[in-house]
Amino acid sequence: MAQAGEPLVIMRRPLHAATNTEGIVNIPTVIQLVLGSILIGVGVLKLVKGKSLAGNAGMGWMQDFSTRAIAAIGIAEVVAGGAMLGGALLTNRHASLLGAGAGAIIMAGAAYTHLRRKEYGAMLLPAVLGAACLVIAALLLRGEQ
Repeated sequence: MAQAGEPLVIMRRPLHAATNTEGIVNIPTVIQLVLGSILIGVGVLKLVKGKSLAGNAGMGWMQDFSTRAIAAIGIAEVVAGGAMLGGALLTNRHASLLGAGAGAIIMAGAAYTHLRRKEYGAMLLPAVLGAACLVIAALLLRGEQ
């Protein structure tokens, strides 16, 4: 308990996980923060807009899925992105690994869906995001992050 006049300390470590102890930027953590933000963004977009996005370029795949399936994909993306962000900010390896693995699986499914529909241009982004998630997961497993 803080005494009168003392600042209240909530966390013992600084909340800037993107730098290491020497102040050097930790590139994998920055990539993890960007990937987590992207996953949350596209997930929220699917939850808010739903099938109304089907007319947009690269979103024709939504015609093959029900509204509930699109919402489930959006929820999965938000959870994976949240785990990546939370894991990076709170330096929790297990949450980061779970988020990166889930993100890789979700993006592999997205890339496969675009491949099956012969939407080769739209397949590129989920393939790159999925590969980046795999790289982050591999670094986490090796203990490099």
